Amino acid sequence: MSKFNKESDGRYGDSDGRKRGGKGDRNFDKEATDLLKGLSEKQLYQLFEIVVTEMKHQCSEERTMELVAVRKAIRKSPLVEGYRFDRIINGYQSEMARTGNPKDGQYTPIRKKV
Repeated sequence: MSKFNKESDGRYGDSDGRKRGGKGDRNFDKEATDLLKGLSEKQLYQLFEIVVTEMKHQCSEERTMELVAVRKAIRKSPLVEGYRFDRIINGYQSEMARTGNPKDGQYTPIRKKV
């Protein structure tokens, strides 16, 4: 199970969106919601993919809080559907998706050669 699949974001999930326990000068949640204004549904999914890949890399605590705030804001957006986030995070889990080859989808009967 991925650490990004949890709804609670560990030590960042309970914060009010500000750095250092509410005493910081930046409101990450407000910045994230302002960032999402005017984006289409497709752009929101693309931004979510970018956020998930960036969260896998090592970064500073401030950068992590920015990414968590953007991810929470995208999940709360009314334009997006929740089940697609699991597909973005975990990928497709079917056997065909994991082990399939392009030739598996089409069957050509064996023909006798004359």
